[in-house]
Amino acid sequence: MTMAETILLPSRLDVKAAPGLHKTLSPMDGDVVLDASGVTHIGTQCLQVILACKQKLDAANTTLRLENLSTDCTEQLALFGLDSNFSTETAT
Repeated sequence: MTMAETILLPSRLDVKAAPGLHKTLSPMDGDVVLDASGVTHIGTQCLQVILACKQKLDAANTTLRLENLSTDCTEQLALFGLDSNFSTETAT
């Protein structure tokens, strides 16, 4: 069993963060964990990048997981109706 690549997400996942997030996630081909402990804002552009990566990894029988979700992150995923689309672990 291989270890998942863990990526600490920035606090603001907005339009300015989308190109960097895409550059980080697009080459991933194994299990990926996104640490969302510091996320305070999620924009649609970054959600699109994350969803595209998840779709690619799902097709390759690997996983993308969100861990340590901040309260803001959890609430914003729910607002977009995406709270059940990810394997998640909320920060305690």
